[in-house]
Amino acid sequence: MKKSIVAVLFAIVTAEALLINKYRKRFLKQRDEYLKFTEFYQLLLQWVRNYRDGKHIKSYFEKNDFKSVAIYGMKELGISFLEQCEREKINVKYCIDRDADSIHLDVDVYKPDTYFGDVDVIVVTAIHNFCEIECSLKKKTSANIVSLEDVIWEL
Repeated sequence: MKKSIVAVLFAIVTAEALLINKYRKRFLKQRDEYLKFTEFYQLLLQWVRNYRDGKHIKSYFEKNDFKSVAIYGMKELGISFLEQCEREKINVKYCIDRDADSIHLDVDVYKPDTYFGDVDVIVVTAIHNFCEIECSLKKKTSANIVSLEDVIWEL
């Protein structure tokens, strides 16, 4: 009798632990998504303010003497940044993205694990994952690596 009670209690405690872990992981993922979209929103607001105030992205590159640029991350922010660079006649030599095979642009797009050539600066548009991406890129290139946040907020 005592063994069966212990077994039942053990099963209950184990099930609770598994449920707690499951909901903890879900909570952490949702919190991470919230932080990501908050960063995204704040960056876009500043970008719009800069545009309204007549501040140009090109001035960031001129101030830092960056003549050739690559863009890492070709989702919404990356595409918008590339379009802005094209309007301002910024020399974007290529882009980098994990899904390079499915991205079709007027500029070359490489996967992060390939050699992609020298540029003065790589702008990482995947701002939420900047630290991980920067560490990975530093192993492959001597180019300066900056976040799109650096570009937008320093105008």
